[in-house]
Amino acid sequence: MKKVVLFNVLIALILTGCSKSADEQDVPDDGRMRIVMSLGMPKPEVNVRGLGSVGGTDGKWNGQKLRILAFRKGKISNEAADITEIGSGGIIATTRENAASSGLMWANDITLYYPIQNAYDFYGYYIDDIADNSATIIPDTEDTPGKIVVPVQIDGTQDLMVAKAELTDAQKALLDGSLTTDEEKEIEYAKAYSSYTARRGVQPNMLFKHLLSRLTFEVKAGENKILSDGLDGVYITSIELIGVENKGNIHISAAKQELEIIPASSDNLVNLSLGIKNQVNIGDFTFDGVKPTSAVDFVPMGESIMPMPGQTAFKVKIKMRQIKDGVLITKINDSTGAVENEFPFETQIKAPVVKDKETGDLISDTFVTGYSYRVKLTMYGLEEINITAELAPWKQGDDINLTPWE
Repeated sequence: MKKVVLFNVLIALILTGCSKSADEQDVPDDGRMRIVMSLGMPKPEVNVRGLGSVGGTDGKWNGQKLRILAFRKGKISNEAADITEIGSGGIIATTRENAASSGLMWANDITLYYPIQNAYDFYGYYIDDIADNSATIIPDTEDTPGKIVVPVQIDGTQDLMVAKAELTDAQKALLDGSLTTDEEKEIEYAKAYSSYTARRGVQPNMLFKHLLSRLTFEVKAGENKILSDGLDGVYITSIELIGVENKGNIHISAAKQELEIIPASSDNLVNLSLGIKNQVNIGDFTFDGVKPTSAVDFVPMGESIMPMPGQTAFKVKIKMRQIKDGVLITKINDSTGAVENEFPFETQIKAPVVKDKETGDLISDTFVTGYSYRVKLTMYGLEEINITAELAPWKQGDDINLTPWE
């Protein structure tokens, strides 16, 4: 979109035909065509933490498992899932490791063929390392289109993605050829995807979109006096989003693919934490923490937290430790009398307000599906942190400035 488009990071999943001609392919005697998948990674724009980075910083796939489903054109039901090897539950396709342009491998290294008759819609989803990924098919009725429902429960480290195969303009050009009327062209397009279209070099093309928001965190010093080349310094040891929803259902249908968030009572809200893995040793005591090393450059902390989208703000709890003159600073808890060496700090991260740059009309004031946000913390010590949240470079929007007391 023009006007500060709400970002959707897309991963191109291209199910391409073989480069051989139809006569050269491994075609059964009955004339069926193979379903051959390959996967591209156009940009290094996707980071996740559950099972590692999809794309990461080097733009490569690395053995991710995608579930692919296929149903007869325009239908979703158990009966319409008649590609035997895929079935109604779908089939796993695995990306090759360390590959910028990865071929996909079907589960058990099987070979799949289109049935001689019928065209098919292809769908796919990725839910990282979530254990329960069982999908329920709600079949078509006379009044209601069918859909696939996948329950999910996130912990802030998993990425959720979904896709439906759609013809590209280039593929349409391969199919419509010399056809002149829109009606003729639509009839031809409706034959995708099938043995018929595979013979013409047209295989399913899917763009996977993210269903969650994503927050990354960076820190720098607000003044030089808290900087130190040695162990001394103020360390961030924990960052948590407090009291958020974490359950939902992925809905996949011919018309749309989206995440439905299940509202939670206050008793069922959870905290999502940033994984900070940087071990600090002081005497016999060890902890994980990141300290600012510059008053100019931001230092990244962990990978990311991926929460459910749609919130205008997240309450965040930050915990810190300080080492001064080689000694871990402690204090007495006034309530319990316990000696503590970790200091909590609470504030909010508000979503950037995104407006149309020409009209000034509001586009969004929430954390948006598929957007990545860079959260920048400027530290002045244990008692003051300034926070700036901004959209990451995938799509630019208005920045916001946030102080701990807002």
